[in-house]
Amino acid sequence: MEINQGNLMTICIAALCEDSQKVVVTSDKMLTAGMLSIQFEHPESKIIEITKTCVIMTAGAGLRQTELVTALKKQISGLVTSTVPDIVEKIKDIYQKARLKKAEELYLKPIGLTLSDFPRQAQFLSPDVSMSLNEQISSYDYGIEIIVAGVDNEGGHIYFIGNPGTSECFDSIGYFQIGSGEPHAAQCFIENSYSQKANLYDALWAVYNGKKRAENAPGVGKAGEFAIIGNDKILYLEDSVLKELEKLRSENESIKDQYFKNEVSPKLTSIKFGTE
Repeated sequence: MEINQGNLMTICIAALCEDSQKVVVTSDKMLTAGMLSIQFEHPESKIIEITKTCVIMTAGAGLRQTELVTALKKQISGLVTSTVPDIVEKIKDIYQKARLKKAEELYLKPIGLTLSDFPRQAQFLSPDVSMSLNEQISSYDYGIEIIVAGVDNEGGHIYFIGNPGTSECFDSIGYFQIGSGEPHAAQCFIENSYSQKANLYDALWAVYNGKKRAENAPGVGKAGEFAIIGNDKILYLEDSVLKELEKLRSENESIKDQYFKNEVSPKLTSIKFGTE
């Protein structure tokens, strides 16, 4: 039996800006234990630093995130430089191997088989059993989704990695989100025809509002963390900045989102968050 480690009840958002030279990311801090239907705000960050300009954020089984990050950091520890696409390829390889290992533990080892000897031993099984095992292994969902966001010599990048260990690049769209709050956050970007040409302040406002909207979804926590990737570093926004953003949002609740550039943008530029 597989232990239920939780589900995709979270929100993680990444948005390119400044002509794809920077990335703004956020995630909530809610953890959900699906087996017990328990939700709680956890002090650990869901924004995991892989290099000084690349992070991953995950939705799904928390223990598998830890295993994946540990394996990934071992692989890149000896490299002088790693581009974001290079990191994505390494994550995919780790994901695929971990998924097959778990499928082997669930479906083959209980009957004394392994992935390596299954093709040879399948001839001694009934056709129905062999077909059922093949289907279980091929359709097994590893239960984790990943956003990889970072900046390298080619600029900013956003990738999505999901079951069974494949990736999609969202650089041309300029943003992406995962978790149960995904539809709420996505609508915020769609309504404003968001693109990677947005300036940093407008990107921060879009990501902040996307996170706040996502809080309407089940399993998304109100606490959150925001960071800006660029200028060869990762800058986390202080609580004072988040309070200023919330104050602006509260003051402009009656204003339609599409009008924020006229009403809110001038006020945003007065917020100092030390990006330079």
